[in-house]
Amino acid sequence: MILIENKQLVFSFPEVHPSAAMRVAFQRTRRSRDDRKGDVLPNATDRCPLYHVDDFAGKISAAWLEHGGVMLPMAQSEALRLTFNSAYIEDSGSAYPFAVLVAAGKINAVTGQRWENTLSRHPQNYLVIPEQRKLDGYCSGPGIVRQFVAAPMGSGQTVEEQITGQSVYGGLQIMVFPMKSAAFIRRFPIRNKTRYNMVGEPSPAYGMGLAPGRRKKQKHAQDPYDLTDWDTTHTSRCFVHIADAGEWEKSSGN
Repeated sequence: MILIENKQLVFSFPEVHPSAAMRVAFQRTRRSRDDRKGDVLPNATDRCPLYHVDDFAGKISAAWLEHGGVMLPMAQSEALRLTFNSAYIEDSGSAYPFAVLVAAGKINAVTGQRWENTLSRHPQNYLVIPEQRKLDGYCSGPGIVRQFVAAPMGSGQTVEEQITGQSVYGGLQIMVFPMKSAAFIRRFPIRNKTRYNMVGEPSPAYGMGLAPGRRKKQKHAQDPYDLTDWDTTHTSRCFVHIADAGEWEKSSGN
């Protein structure tokens, strides 16, 4: 089940575990400088608003409606950060773990390879939540990312176009795998009374894609669990479309 709450995507799997819930926020951030002083990624600012594309039938691309999902606004050349948090279970002393595939234009942000619906360990093609709190860009080397930067589809600047030579998908693709209930219970046995809290807080020429920005330091957490701990029978996938200012005003009225 996918909901929008407080400008966040909420992926929940009550059929797996009552606390199997994870939130993803999309935050605007400044573009960093490509120099030594810019090694640390800049702080994020506000969260981007999110809307279900189905609410705007007749105002947006037919391709967006076909893909479904949600949409958010970005200005050209604006940088984007994804932040993640999951429900914390006090009686087990842990936030509920998830494996998350993230792609932009169907290009995996962790490996730089084309999108696949399966988890791979060698090399690891997914993020592990809650160990991974944020993602600022495409992996371009060990501990190095290139910021997600909005660029018009068809401009030749997006990673999708640079790798595939086509501008078909754009946006972001997110697929979430919860930890199996039995694996969670085995790894995090009950200790105290239960309480739940969240940790912290198109057509080819339509819409926006994400281009690679400056190179900056950011590590991807290695999976400390077994690949078989992830529940591949209960998954949730969402297409996140990116609209430029004109498209956003036309479709949302804001």
